[in-house]
Amino acid sequence: MTAPSYSDQQLKSYLDGSFSEEEALVFEDALSRSPELEQRLLALEPLSPLACEAFAAVPSDERLRGLLPSEATQKSPRRVAQLSLVACLAGAIGFALAVFMAPSNDLGWREQIAVYQALYVPGTIASIEHSESDLDLQFVRGSNALGREVRPDMVLGLDGFELRRAQVLQSAQQKIVQIVFAGPEGEPFAFCIVALDGTAQSTDLEFEQLAGVPTAHWVEGDYGYMLVGRVAPHLMRNAAQTLRATF
Repeated sequence: MTAPSYSDQQLKSYLDGSFSEEEALVFEDALSRSPELEQRLLALEPLSPLACEAFAAVPSDERLRGLLPSEATQKSPRRVAQLSLVACLAGAIGFALAVFMAPSNDLGWREQIAVYQALYVPGTIASIEHSESDLDLQFVRGSNALGREVRPDMVLGLDGFELRRAQVLQSAQQKIVQIVFAGPEGEPFAFCIVALDGTAQSTDLEFEQLAGVPTAHWVEGDYGYMLVGRVAPHLMRNAAQTLRATF
């Protein structure tokens, strides 16, 4: 079957998140089979130089096979695939850390969060499981980092989302608490609270695409709040309105 062709405008629409779910699935299938299409997409993405640099260090399949005993490559091809996945995740983590340590005048806190979340796939959170006591401790650490109380019960009950964890992140100048959820199809979704410098002006709830990922964000007092993840628009809006009323 011949792969569909795409104009630059269509590629930009995909990066902006304007494709429907069905259109995105068709496009991503074509992307997986066309190195040329992938290169065209990267050329249009403003962050592509950073992404290419980060993933350039990921070993090739041939290199990974060379690191394994010969009997392992013959008897366990899945092991090679697993190592490839580990290598890709290592590259992704390196890219995310590089972005988070970038000076604040290069990327704002919303852009930093969006780029970091863009690296998440369902497999990133599929195996995350914590007991109630573990979650309580994670939220205590988050509260201490932010200087304000954040509890699990404040984010529970979001329609379609399952709480997975809370963790403290550090950008060049801000402390960020990332609260991670799994969406209805296991898709990663995050609610982030950012401690600002006290000079930021409060803003109303806004929705926009950042780094190709749907987001909702607002500022209230000394804190910025952001939801980010590739979920259905009505789920994003409902979650944003619920959390906006809480925070």
